[in-house]
Amino acid sequence: MQEVTRVIVVGAGVIGLGIAWELQQRGVDVVVVEPDGVGLGCSAGNAGWISPGISTPLPSPGLPMRTLRWMMKSDSPLYMKPSLQPSFLRFMFQFWRHCNARDFTLGTAAMAALNASTMPTFDAWKAQGIEFEMHEDGLLYVGLDADGVREMARSVNAVPTLGYGDLEVLTGSAIRDLEPALSTRVGGAFLMHRERTVRPETVCDGLWMALEANGATLHVGRMIGGVVQQGHLHQVQTSHGTVEGDVVVIATGAWLGQTTELIGVKLPIQAGKGYSVTSAYTGTLPKHPLDVMEASMAITPFDGALRFAGTMELSGINLQMRPERVEAIRRGAATFLHDVTPGETQDVWVGMRPLTPDGLPVIGKLAALDNVYVAGGHQMLGVTLAAATAHNLARQIVEGTPPVELLAFSPARFGA
Repeated sequence: MQEVTRVIVVGAGVIGLGIAWELQQRGVDVVVVEPDGVGLGCSAGNAGWISPGISTPLPSPGLPMRTLRWMMKSDSPLYMKPSLQPSFLRFMFQFWRHCNARDFTLGTAAMAALNASTMPTFDAWKAQGIEFEMHEDGLLYVGLDADGVREMARSVNAVPTLGYGDLEVLTGSAIRDLEPALSTRVGGAFLMHRERTVRPETVCDGLWMALEANGATLHVGRMIGGVVQQGHLHQVQTSHGTVEGDVVVIATGAWLGQTTELIGVKLPIQAGKGYSVTSAYTGTLPKHPLDVMEASMAITPFDGALRFAGTMELSGINLQMRPERVEAIRRGAATFLHDVTPGETQDVWVGMRPLTPDGLPVIGKLAALDNVYVAGGHQMLGVTLAAATAHNLARQIVEGTPPVELLAFSPARFGA
């Protein structure tokens, strides 16, 4: 096996920067190429959950029937813009085919195995001096319907989570004793004790500062034109010239499919648009991150701020802000929290989540090209799976053999 000395990572989101850091820790010289800026895209405004206990594929049994009534409503938790594009129709056909118990069970088991290194790697990043905001307050799942929450608790408890899914079911006054911020309309809750949250912007900033301090190079504002192999080296063509290395890792989020098409490889990646609203709220603020069942919304307390995030919009890659979807998030906040007032400044964000038709990320080497790897398609689990993806892909690149934890996520399953 040829020794890897210099890796070009295309994409400076939480996935790309995590991979760059793990490679640097293994003695590899790293260059990061980013078209826009550090920690932008989906890494900038997501809920920041590290949640192995609910890491499951998006396609699930019964999903088509549950969401059929939402799909055409522009303010619903799931909105699908009608499209006759062949790539979109193929994607949706494959997506619905994976909404079955067998694929869901196998995919969940694969996620659980990958998540075995999630918490240890985040802890290692802290120990290595990377500075970022992290909280270990668990995850509180809440709903208006107590029976519905209990049923969800049973479903979550059945998921293989390697010990992260232990939960405590709460009813009646115990709910507000634990979380006084919740309104009296909340009828049921369960607490998952081991989940964590991070402020995702701080993870990206911390990783980059650590990379830079250890000698990594960052090229910002360079659009990618392709990858050319020259002997045992690869040249990444950019709008400002070429960058050369032994290995290339493509981690461009929702743009992953577009990026790999530049080198002749098709990956079935679709964009799922999400929204968030962040502000320095006042009132009785939640102490725990909240998973709100009926609103399909995440509420995350950060240092000095509160973030409401949610919705899934399948409308292609675009950053168009739909006011009715932002308003739906605000309505959900008012329903579940009894005494919260936003500050004068509200940061409203929209970003693209990368989706695959089977709900599993694409992590590994492209079979058609020497020493070109991809890491993407993490749906709403980019932060959760970032550290484990980085840890295991760096092992594969340096050691030459994919770890068993990555076998289920190989690009080969899509003919790549």
